[in-house]
Amino acid sequence: MAEGAATGAADHDYDGSLTVRELHFYAQRKLKIAAPLQHPQFYGSDETANQLVLQVPSQTPEVRYRQFLERKFEKIVEKDAEKSEIDWTEFRFLEGRNTLNALWNELELSPLEAAEIESHVLRPVRERQQRIQLFQEISSKLIERAE
Repeated sequence: MAEGAATGAADHDYDGSLTVRELHFYAQRKLKIAAPLQHPQFYGSDETANQLVLQVPSQTPEVRYRQFLERKFEKIVEKDAEKSEIDWTEFRFLEGRNTLNALWNELELSPLEAAEIESHVLRPVRERQQRIQLFQEISSKLIERAE
């Protein structure tokens, strides 16, 4: 959640104001990627949910690019979740390379800045892939020992 507040990525309606509801929604989106079986719940009232937490950057080129990437990735996760199988490959996420290049050019970001933001957005996917791979390796070794 701290990342979403610091980068402005949690600002779902792009108004520069971060509410409890937006922070919760951001945490849900991140958990859907990192730990799909976790389903955080919010038990507060609407008044609490709409409580302003802080002001965040909302219209900087970096924030706009990050928000675009996260929305794109969110759509992929939702679409693939319906099939109960998510294609976690970076290629799938970055397949619209020409569109992304045009956007960061339009936003006047350098290729290095754009790559850094892309890497940051994809980090949870990479970490999940590493955990799955480690689990598979350990499972294989345990099965070999048992035989």
